Amino acid sequence: SLQALFPGRERLTPRAPLSQPGLFLAEERVDVLGPRERLAAVPVVGPLRERPQVEVCQSDEFRLGLDAPRRPSGRLDDAAPVTLVGPGGSLSLAAALINPMRHLHLDPADARARGLRDGDRLTARVERSGAGERPLEGVLVRVQPGARPELHVDEDEARALGLPAPPPGEVLWTVPGASVRLLRRRPTLRLEPKG
Repeated sequence: SLQALFPGRERLTPRAPLSQPGLFLAEERVDVLGPRERLAAVPVVGPLRERPQVEVCQSDEFRLGLDAPRRPSGRLDDAAPVTLVGPGGSLSLAAALINPMRHLHLDPADARARGLRDGDRLTARVERSGAGERPLEGVLVRVQPGARPELHVDEDEARALGLPAPPPGEVLWTVPGASVRLLRRRPTLRLEPKG
């Protein structure tokens, strides 16, 4: 798929590391094309995956004119079709667009200390000084060696929680397979495992 969008490229060009281990922001950009609109110059995140993946929030689904299922990253079995456009051509993908589930990254030691396992669901209570506390239900636990403890929500969820919009470049639409993340003013979490 990289060759279709960027002819002559065998790998992505790293620009900056991301907070989770092994992920990086690449120099490459693509347009995400839907029947209604186009999202221009979407950053690509590496390394490449076996299957390309595009993650968007619900408001961008509407802009594109597509209906993406809410799924954990990497689960593309019933993902929506989408077209990517690069400087060298386009790539139509039958199942690549999802609305990513809110999730919490933990390394195995952090997860054990909290009595959590990969795939658990919990409620995070998001606190902001002067704005009180808001629950965030259905947060998926993702346990990976070396992971930094970090809550990932999309831009729509951040607005609903009353979190400030991060400055440009700190919320990243990424292709293939990355998250839209809040990096500034990380919320404080009190984790409450369900059940």
